[in-house]
Amino acid sequence: MFKIKLSSVLIVVLLFFVVLLISGCSECSEAEDCPPAATCKTAVCDDGKCATTAVKDCCGNGIEDAKEDGKTGNKCTCPEDYGECKGKASMLVRNKKIDATYLEQGCEDDECVYKIDESRVKRTDLAFERELSYFTFDVLVTYNNPFTVNKDKVEVSLKLKDEKPDLVYPIEITAIRLIEGQTLFGGKDGLAGKFSQIGEVFSVQIPITYESALIEEERSATLKVDYEYKKRIRTTKNPDGTYNYIEELVRDSFESKLGKKIFFLFPGAVENEQ
Repeated sequence: MFKIKLSSVLIVVLLFFVVLLISGCSECSEAEDCPPAATCKTAVCDDGKCATTAVKDCCGNGIEDAKEDGKTGNKCTCPEDYGECKGKASMLVRNKKIDATYLEQGCEDDECVYKIDESRVKRTDLAFERELSYFTFDVLVTYNNPFTVNKDKVEVSLKLKDEKPDLVYPIEITAIRLIEGQTLFGGKDGLAGKFSQIGEVFSVQIPITYESALIEEERSATLKVDYEYKKRIRTTKNPDGTYNYIEELVRDSFESKLGKKIFFLFPGAVENEQ
């Protein structure tokens, strides 16, 4: 019985030394002895042990390199290392952080920027008539909603619909603006739009220069149009019953509140915060 127990102990001790001997042997003598490394990794033999090192400037090495596969490293050129370019913009409203309605991250020219899904943009056409003292305009205001500032423009079109006696042509449009109270959203001065007869049309695109503290903002807007013309004023009566007239220059403007608000987007403001 004692002999059997002693043999068992000797076997266990022998196995222990065999394992110890095997573990002490080298796993590799050079890199070629090691298994192939994963993408963006290089197999190396370090002190008899196989290991891997990251390949520099390689997308997928787990490092945010300045260059990724020859391109500037960012979320669009290498989402594997930088993370995906996605997520809504956020803004602070009344000391509360909220998600933007439209602006979200997306790739554009290999850069991760805040922009809008173009499928969500709808064209807004607002048509109305404006009767003035000596003539009448058909007005059409067109813009994208939501409206990306520094990219989109508001188009204003005026068509001369009617005239009244004693109007002296031409009618000249000198300025068109979009305002709300004292706030100027955008406009064009020094215009030379002229009407010489009924049916003529004058159109202009208005860039929006307004800046907001928010990255998205819905605002009411009013169209203001400056114009000038001449009118005939009756003075004296001739013996034959006809009248003498003088011409008087009139400079005036009209304002019309738009029937739908404009949802302004300021993606550049978000980018500057990143």
